[in-house]
Amino acid sequence: DMLELGDDSINHHTKIADFISFEKIDKICCVGYYMKHLYNKLPAHQRAGYYENTDDLLFDIPGLIKNIDVVLVKASNSFKFSRVIEKIKSIGKLV
Repeated sequence: DMLELGDDSINHHTKIADFISFEKIDKICCVGYYMKHLYNKLPAHQRAGYYENTDDLLFDIPGLIKNIDVVLVKASNSFKFSRVIEKIKSIGKLV
């Protein structure tokens, strides 16, 4: 979630799915209330999972990522995604 967007937050989150660069991403996980709006707009083949909070995502990470995968993590510090990075690092080789 981009918590600083204010009253138009849902609209801004939904618009992200329209970025042409998103077509090149195989799978997307979303975390947080506002990110659900983005997740719902994604094509089904890109939806890897929606999570209400970081802890729920952490539980599923081992089943989502293989050692050969390239993973980009983009998050607000308020979601404490440093824990997600540590979990990913424990699964495979960090490049």
